[in-house]
Amino acid sequence: PASGLSPGFDGCGSGTTRFAAEVARFHRITVAYLVLRHPERVRVLDEHGFSSLVKSEAYLEEDVFDADPWDVYDRFFKGEDE
Repeated sequence: PASGLSPGFDGCGSGTTRFAAEVARFHRITVAYLVLRHPERVRVLDEHGFSSLVKSEAYLEEDVFDADPWDVYDRFFKGEDE
C-alpha cells in the first residue's frame, strides 16, 4: 500500500486489524445512539460526565455498554426500535 503499512492494520502500531478497529468504532457509535435516545442518560452524561454514566448503567437491567451492536442495528432498520 501507498502508506507503507501492511494491509489490514490501522497504523497505530498496536497490531490491531482494521476490522477490529472498525468493530470497536461501531460499538462506540451504538453506545452513543443508545445514550442519546434516552433523556435520562443524556442528563446523567451532561451533568455528571462519562464516568458517572458508566456507573449508573451498572444498575440498569439493559446496560448500553453491554448491548449487542448488531442487534441494535437490526432492530433499527427493521423498524422495531421505538
